[in-house]
Amino acid sequence: MDLEEYINYPEEKKTNEVLNDKEILALVTNLKPEKSNDEEDKNKSDKEEDDSAEIHQITHHEALSAVEVLEHYLMQQDVSKAARSNHDQALSNLQKEIRKLRNSSFKQVNIKAFFELAD
Repeated sequence: MDLEEYINYPEEKKTNEVLNDKEILALVTNLKPEKSNDEEDKNKSDKEEDDSAEIHQITHHEALSAVEVLEHYLMQQDVSKAARSNHDQALSNLQKEIRKLRNSSFKQVNIKAFFELAD
């Protein structure tokens, strides 16, 4: 936009039009209210919190079952002995880690129950 256009802005010459009821209704029903930045931020954070509430808590049993499914899947695949050995080792490590987590959570539950009974 050059200086002349800026000074004599064409839109500035438009006058207020008188709208009839149908035109007003069409304008009002097609417009969405503008939200402030604060409202948008709040809505985004609310959505993020809602998403996290919907996540299913996976049990130790489900995790171990998933590893077992992967073992069966890999047995059905045509892979080299070296690759199969690598997969087996990785799955074995996963099983060990899940069992450690399960045992740790059992200990925590048992300790908590012990102290609750002691009270």
